[in-house]
Amino acid sequence: MDVRDPASIQVALQKCIDKWGKITALVNNAGITKDALIMRMSDEDFDAVLKTNLYGSFYCTRAVIQHLIRYKKQNKMQDFRGGIINISSVVAKTGNPGQGNYTASKAALEAMTRSLALELACRNIRVNAIAPGFIQTSMVESLNKNQKQAIMDRIPLKRFGVGHDIAQTVAFLLCTEYITGQVIGVNGGLSM
Repeated sequence: MDVRDPASIQVALQKCIDKWGKITALVNNAGITKDALIMRMSDEDFDAVLKTNLYGSFYCTRAVIQHLIRYKKQNKMQDFRGGIINISSVVAKTGNPGQGNYTASKAALEAMTRSLALELACRNIRVNAIAPGFIQTSMVESLNKNQKQAIMDRIPLKRFGVGHDIAQTVAFLLCTEYITGQVIGVNGGLSM
């Protein structure tokens, strides 16, 4: 599915419903970078990052919310609880040179998380965000040895995170029933 295309999202959502009968949670994890200093950044690169990282989460969330509300009403489930997790980044809080588009998209995603949490709490749908630090992914692997070491020197736990660190936090936030509107940092102490 293309998270930048609401029609594509609707098709994917319907396939999930057809296969599993319902959706009770959403993790907005699509993200791209197109790094450059702001004075050198093209309009296209700025737009591409915002369209994927922010608009994509908006489009997916809007589609899933409609399904969650319909599912709850059709099944007359007063105790229904849904969850939405937005994957942000430590740089939403700290900033990062050359990533004005990326940091803007992630900071906006965190603000949207808080607004959605307020909008959806009355429907027992919790909305939270996770702000990973440097996780061993293709984004981190694209850094050179010196860049990696400079980052590692700033992380109190002296290691990069792994996907499992994020997955555990997602699972926790989807299982708990009394946390909403929060941004949870998973960054080895890089930002406190």
